[in-house]
Amino acid sequence: MILTQNSWKKALIASYDAIVALDGVFLTTQGKDRKPNIMTIGWLQGGIIWGRPILTVLVRPSRYTFTLLEENPSFTVGVPTEKMKPCTVYDVGSSVDSKAIHLLEYAIMGTIYSKEIDGIKEPTVGLLSVGEEDTKGNSITLDTLDLLRKSNLNFIGNVEGKELFGGQVDVIVTDGFTGNVMLKSTEAVAKLIIDILREELMSSFRTKMGALLAKPAFGKIKKMLDPAEIGAAPLLGIDSLVFVGHGRSDARAVVSSIRAAKQAVENGLLNKLRKAISENIRES
Repeated sequence: MILTQNSWKKALIASYDAIVALDGVFLTTQGKDRKPNIMTIGWLQGGIIWGRPILTVLVRPSRYTFTLLEENPSFTVGVPTEKMKPCTVYDVGSSVDSKAIHLLEYAIMGTIYSKEIDGIKEPTVGLLSVGEEDTKGNSITLDTLDLLRKSNLNFIGNVEGKELFGGQVDVIVTDGFTGNVMLKSTEAVAKLIIDILREELMSSFRTKMGALLAKPAFGKIKKMLDPAEIGAAPLLGIDSLVFVGHGRSDARAVVSSIRAAKQAVENGLLNKLRKAISENIRES
């Protein structure tokens, strides 16, 4: 694809819209030790000169980032978009035989969790099905759809599996059997893509050079797909705060799990879950 001046303008406008909406854009550098350092950019200017995009970032000499730029002039500027947000799925295997009322409870608890832990003000809720139409799905999906329509949740209707990565829904509910199959299939596909990409990038000198230039981007993708960044999943629905880690969890995953549990305690998650369940189920 050839990027014209008009294409660059659209890309810059979209980037600035994202910056304004999220109040943040990041400069990633690394020094001689090759360890990444991320700085929130305070002063940024962009435009087009001679048909090419120009981005100017001001870094104070007193900043650690300035020292790293002197050691290694390579850097990346990351502009997060609204779609780069977590989507949580309930249930992914804690109970494989679920009823419609259970899925309603998953939606309630998932909404509270997304508010308190992920920081989403008004989480959207979707019901996993084989199509977006209300008539699609099995008996438990159809029964759950009716309960969710009558609830006070921000329910957007049925969603397909592709919406898990689409950024349009914050909470997806399904039965534990389906959720667990989806989870493990997703893990396998992510690993397959990384393995194939690594093999192809190391196949020739030319691709190795390209991989070297794109290393910061690949690092971000690896971090995004790394389960150790999350650490553990909450076991919601019991009268305690429990976080379940993966059987292959390493030290970083354990640290992430403890951080998630600490945040849940500090935010009073358990009491808020109790209150939300009692209020919504009684009203239903």
